[in-house]
Amino acid sequence: MSTASITPATLISLPDDIICELFFALAKVDVPRRASTQNSPRLFDDFAEDRHPSLGWIRLTHVARRLRHIGIDLPTLWGRVVSIFPSARETTFARSRNAPLDLYLGQNGFNAYSHWPIATDALLARARYIQDVVHPDARGWWVDTSLPCLEILQIEIKDTVLNESLALGQVIAPTLTSYGIYGGFIPFHAPSLQRLVVGHKVVWTTLVDSLRTCPFLEMLVITDTREPSEPAPAAAEPVELMHLTTFRLTIPSSMSALKLIECLSVPASTRPEIKNCTSLILFRNVVQRDTLSGYNALSISIERTGDAFSFHRVEANVSKRAHTTFDAYRVRPSTGITTIHSYFSYDHALPHLLGGGFTPEAACRFDTLVFYSNLGASNALLPPLSASGSALANIGSKLRAFSGITTLYVQRESAQLLLAIRDTIEKSVDEMPYPSLKTIILDVFTSHLDASLWDGIIDLLLYRKGYRCPLERLVIMGSHLCHLSPDASDGSEALKTIDLRPVEGLVGEIVDLREGEACTCGAV
Repeated sequence: MSTASITPATLISLPDDIICELFFALAKVDVPRRASTQNSPRLFDDFAEDRHPSLGWIRLTHVARRLRHIGIDLPTLWGRVVSIFPSARETTFARSRNAPLDLYLGQNGFNAYSHWPIATDALLARARYIQDVVHPDARGWWVDTSLPCLEILQIEIKDTVLNESLALGQVIAPTLTSYGIYGGFIPFHAPSLQRLVVGHKVVWTTLVDSLRTCPFLEMLVITDTREPSEPAPAAAEPVELMHLTTFRLTIPSSMSALKLIECLSVPASTRPEIKNCTSLILFRNVVQRDTLSGYNALSISIERTGDAFSFHRVEANVSKRAHTTFDAYRVRPSTGITTIHSYFSYDHALPHLLGGGFTPEAACRFDTLVFYSNLGASNALLPPLSASGSALANIGSKLRAFSGITTLYVQRESAQLLLAIRDTIEKSVDEMPYPSLKTIILDVFTSHLDASLWDGIIDLLLYRKGYRCPLERLVIMGSHLCHLSPDASDGSEALKTIDLRPVEGLVGEIVDLREGEACTCGAV
């Protein structure tokens, strides 16, 4: 089926109001703009699109005389045009008439607009969008300034030795909807604010005072928080943000972040998203909050750093997961609460995280436990568990707190976790550990599983059946779960074909999702 192309003649024949709507639609899709500078902060990516050089909808004014006549008579759009050359700025300013303006201030500040026939105060009064890089001690145009038209404000504070006691004033903007600030924090009064991004370690009480003025806030993204220089009130009055849908802390490092979280009253469906939390105490306190009871999955990975000291980097993520397919467990969660820590000792890394990051009440709420493998600096896959018996016993004792686990996903490098669980069951005399465990997913796709490890997994299944609590299903996945690597004590280098027959009577079902049809690796 052929489609008719839109020709200039077709556009010219449209009514004026339709052509005007076309211009405004194009202005949203392709705004006339200048290129982003190399040093522009990436902080504002949450609500600001990349700015590539473009003439945008202005091109349409060159298609036909009638389109040019209508396009030139759209002051709202001309006020948003960004020009580099003075003559072009004068043209766009004249065509904008009294419409709101987009202002891009740089090193020269308002001197860049000095040739315009308008005073700075009047220019600010018409500003719809302001992007600026400022040194607060040298330029503070927002102080005692009326900003009645301002909708979007982006500020980068350039001061490597910023005096935190410096009075930065306050931004007062009744129509402001998006505010992003990097390198510092300027308080604000913005009753229409919907999106706020703060790329700075902000005093949490100062932030709360500003948040009280914007009840319609929908997105809040903060790098980190800190305590005020003066003692804060014992219990700050809650701030209601009932429209908030996104609440993110990107690098929280202290308990002041928890004070901020507890001070905000948000919808039950809005849970804080915490990235790269460096405080295990903060992580522990956030995870144990009742409002996070819907976060049912714990995902853990460990990798060795590439420096000379060879730290072990442990990452734990708490999130909400409800998968309909088993291979979906391979995908690492991108939301939720994440903590990252480094340890010298390989054996103590995981026990410290499990014991210090979760209260018993929080641990028993999880029904899904996922262990991932990571490539180290030498591209060697590292298991998150040590081979030593004492380390496995320590891990097993910490894991017992996670008694509500129903689904366990492990990869080859983390399969020793199953031995820790096996040993815990073997030594138990009073009750069955992990009574809710129903599904184990074994995913082997990097290299073959050791034969002794496979024997240990069979022992685990045997113990559970002996306790009259057999596993409902064993899911086997991956391209390398066709053969087993021989044990070093065997003195043989030949791969062994994996035998599923001993497993068949120990579990309710075996879900075989192994990749490939005809395996030939056994002949290698």
